[in-house]
Amino acid sequence: MINIGEVLLDLWNSSGFAAMSAGFADGGWQNLLMLIIGCVLLYLGIVKQFEPLLMCGIAFGCILTNLPMGGLYHQELWDAFMDPSSPMYHSFGAIMREGGLLDITYIGVKTSLYPCLIFMGVGAMTDFGPLLSNPKSLLLGAAAQMGVFAAFFGAILLGISPLAKYYVEKHGKELIGRRVSVDQLRFNLLNGKLHIEDFTLYEADEKSAFVALDRFSTDVKLWSLLKRTININYIDLVRPDIHITQQGSSFNFDDMVAHFRSDSTAVEKPSVEKNPWIIDIDSITIRSGKMLYEDRQVEAKWDFNNLNLYIPSVYFAGQDTDIGITLSFAEGGSLHTSLAYNLESNDFDLSVELNRLALSTVLPYFRQTFNVSAVEGNLTADVNLTGNLSYIMGFSIAGTADVEHFRLHDMQEREVIALEKGHVKVDSVDFVNNSFHFDRLAFEGLKGKYELFADSTNTYTGLWKAIQDRGEEADATVSV
Repeated sequence: MINIGEVLLDLWNSSGFAAMSAGFADGGWQNLLMLIIGCVLLYLGIVKQFEPLLMCGIAFGCILTNLPMGGLYHQELWDAFMDPSSPMYHSFGAIMREGGLLDITYIGVKTSLYPCLIFMGVGAMTDFGPLLSNPKSLLLGAAAQMGVFAAFFGAILLGISPLAKYYVEKHGKELIGRRVSVDQLRFNLLNGKLHIEDFTLYEADEKSAFVALDRFSTDVKLWSLLKRTININYIDLVRPDIHITQQGSSFNFDDMVAHFRSDSTAVEKPSVEKNPWIIDIDSITIRSGKMLYEDRQVEAKWDFNNLNLYIPSVYFAGQDTDIGITLSFAEGGSLHTSLAYNLESNDFDLSVELNRLALSTVLPYFRQTFNVSAVEGNLTADVNLTGNLSYIMGFSIAGTADVEHFRLHDMQEREVIALEKGHVKVDSVDFVNNSFHFDRLAFEGLKGKYELFADSTNTYTGLWKAIQDRGEEADATVSV
């Protein structure tokens, strides 16, 4: 015997009403609201005759998209369509294979086919009777058409973004030698403001990212170009992520350098301009940046997190330039630098503040000189360098440096040098006059382990690579 109640219950559970009610709290109410709005628009278009060509199309699209369990539209397909890393990137064929009815219909929006059809349909429905009876009204139509063109070119001036974004992504490899992707690019020719979001410059393999940033903004005073002045109000970079690798003398950006290098070997006599260009940048800011530097030859890796850079002003016309950099090391510690530089006299004043740098991060560079297995401790320094770039070795150094909990282990992992605290205060170091003035040298808890072995070697014999290399060269000479 058929149970009418179970049949009706199964019918309800398999219906879209059950699917909508089950997920009502998780977004089903939004679909219900859009269905009601679609019905209202359909009523206005059919019954009230309010722009039926627009209302009916919008209403049907709204209703079909929000039908529960319809599967007519898939937002995830279009997300993959816009994702450069997806195999469906800009693939209309994938949309045709895997999409629903509205997905396929939406292709006409992406290809700008529908606007053409709409204008053709509107033109076919136009009644030219009044125009033929009164030809002077043609002037009104011409004026309206000129207004359309004026609005079109005005829109280009106010937002040239789509063309610029397309050109950058299409010709990035021709411009800088690498593939480039941009999610949003907005440029206003009237006020000179440029805004870029989700910018990625790829490695030479076109897969991994070399430089990526969340947002780049700048404001250029375009009218100052008429006065041969590049005046930039600000440059703002938010969360840049840079990956630099080095293998010997080669870097992962050598191909871009070669791309910009001129192939011409002819030496041209530089021309002297009577009115040289002036570059004035009021503010450069980098916020929450990251940088990973890998020296693969010595197996060193430097990971900088929370990189912050602030340059108050850069002026290439003889005025002073101030630069400040603040960054944090992933392994611990931070660095703050401040540079004052006069472009006319080449005088500079550099202040460096290093706070509790973990010495373990520089182990690969210790190993270039010493045969060591580990180095421990923290370094804090406050150093000031002053000089002139015209004579680079003519700078002087003053400041303090402190070391805590320093430990040095040889290749047998024996602790050979230990220092609990070390403090150095330098009054001045002048390399030109070979003058070195130290105000204070203080060491606390300094220990060294010295062992003499049966083969006449000791703990420190093989510690320095230079001494060991010279010994090997001497042995080699004797054997020959």
